Amino acid sequence: MVFTSHKPIPLGKFSFNVSFHKFHVTRPKRAGCNKIYEIRRSKSFFFELVDPSTNTNDIHLKIHTNDYHMNSTPISYSSTCSFPNLKFQISKMLQHFFSHQKVIPRSIQKKYFNLIRSNLLDRYFLVKSRADKVAQRNSRTKTFFNFSYKRYRFYFGIFTPCNFLTSDNSGTNHTQMCCVPSPFIMSYNRRACISHHKNLDIFQNIKKPLPLSTNNVNNKWLHATLTYKQWHQNVRKHVYSNRLGISYDVSYLANGRNVLRTNKNFRMYRKRFDNFLSHHSDSSKRSKRQKSRFQRACRSVFHDRGNNDKFNRYADTLKEKLHRAKHQCFLFLPSQYIKKSVHHLKYYKRPSPRDEKHYNFPIPVGLTEPLDAKAVLAEDLEPPPRPYPGNDSISTSNSHLSATTSQPILLKEENTWHDKLGIWIPNDLFPYVTEEPVYISNRQAKIKGQQYEPGCIYWLNGIRKRKEAHELAVRLQKEREAWDVNRLAHEEELANRAKLWCTSSNRVEYRENMCKDLTEFQDHFHKKITKLTERRSVLHNRLTQKKNVYKTNKQLLQLEQELGLFNIEYFSVMDDRESHYRYKGHTSDDAKQLELRPHKRLPIPNTDRHITEVKKLRLDILSPEDSKVFVFP
Repeated sequence: MVFTSHKPIPLGKFSFNVSFHKFHVTRPKRAGCNKIYEIRRSKSFFFELVDPSTNTNDIHLKIHTNDYHMNSTPISYSSTCSFPNLKFQISKMLQHFFSHQKVIPRSIQKKYFNLIRSNLLDRYFLVKSRADKVAQRNSRTKTFFNFSYKRYRFYFGIFTPCNFLTSDNSGTNHTQMCCVPSPFIMSYNRRACISHHKNLDIFQNIKKPLPLSTNNVNNKWLHATLTYKQWHQNVRKHVYSNRLGISYDVSYLANGRNVLRTNKNFRMYRKRFDNFLSHHSDSSKRSKRQKSRFQRACRSVFHDRGNNDKFNRYADTLKEKLHRAKHQCFLFLPSQYIKKSVHHLKYYKRPSPRDEKHYNFPIPVGLTEPLDAKAVLAEDLEPPPRPYPGNDSISTSNSHLSATTSQPILLKEENTWHDKLGIWIPNDLFPYVTEEPVYISNRQAKIKGQQYEPGCIYWLNGIRKRKEAHELAVRLQKEREAWDVNRLAHEEELANRAKLWCTSSNRVEYRENMCKDLTEFQDHFHKKITKLTERRSVLHNRLTQKKNVYKTNKQLLQLEQELGLFNIEYFSVMDDRESHYRYKGHTSDDAKQLELRPHKRLPIPNTDRHITEVKKLRLDILSPEDSKVFVFP
């Protein structure tokens, strides 16, 4: 029997090559995923990994790039096995990439090497998972990710070739596979480069048409009848938006003669939107998201983003917000209501448009108005009544003459009817409407000249300015009264404090501040000198116990010298920029009378001398006699 022995291969003897392979796109686009083909601001590097199913011993790893400054000469790397795994392949390819560029320093390479390798490995499995899917969807997975350092941008990705057929530029009919990297991959292994993106198969989700039943009736008579029943029965539909977290009511109103006479559009009904409520009270995530969406919708309406005008400005005042909300049929206040016309039901343009015999469906005429809806539709079907205090009906007799001249009761709606002017006036402006006219300018007001017509927009603006001036005067009067009350209270407090100091209220704060500063300075002085006195007591105790006599005497003499030189400047502790130091004021005669101390003792008891001696102060500099005390033996 013959035994054959195989010689083991030493470790590190397997090798493979790594090189750069350059690709080019004729007309790259910078939008979306196509930014990987643009070479001015960024560089792309796609790693072509070798799968174990290739069954080849000659391994050549390629890095596809659009950077033409890279050297395409292959470099050999050693391995301990005949076929390296994916992680080892990515590591060597990253090592090859970092060795051929000079913009990223070595410290940054070491810091982000593991991160880039991990992201590339994850991207490989993401691309493979998306390519193996068989779902009929158009979802995309990018084959690359971004990496930036300062002003340098890199795109690292997994190489997935386009694989569409492309013609040769030599003029022959020879075709070959496109090897340009694809920026994305889809299910069923669909991918394409920028040049062959138009050839990509896209699933069209077309729903099958449902056969309509021939038994359903869908005509104008049916819609008109349903609308009439909802108006006649006063049906209110409650609408709740789960996305915005709001709710409101919708009801139908019938247009009366006044509305038809004013608008000339002959529409039968209007929708009324009211009873707005927001449900953003709790602090849950759902409520916060609903509130965020509702605020975003409010900003969109107030900015009037539906209009293509570039010079739209934000609605600042409440009036502008209500105007834009009404224009776009948007509710945002509980007291707000909007009326929107129903366009598909109109009266015929005839001498008698409300005649029922001209229609094959019921119409809202005056005889068929519901009794429970008259209060809601009063302003639409007939002029509203004018309520007065103490009188429910309109009377022109002399007995009720005084009632007609009194202030009318403001309605719950936004407008109230003015009896003398015969116009509707907003409730907030009604108390400011007087017999005084609104002039077009201040000069015309002086000469009693031209006036605005009551009810026009300029007249309402004048009344609104009158209201603002009145509110400003009331606010200033309240502030002035509050300031007077605070001033009197402060003066009374100063007078009470001045009695304790036996001075006037003008100098009590000066006296208090000076006393406060002096107390703080004394506390600071005591705190500093206490350390020295306590130290002296300790040294005396050592001398009494006869411990280290020579050293203790030396320390005691030094301590006595420090006590003799101890001094703290007053303004080194206190701030001389305080008001009671910068301006001491003038002592009035009243203050002198209050601060007079008749029983105060004189400096010397001898009253025969005409000149009072001043106490001699000690000098800060030690005299020669004093310095002898601190001379060391």
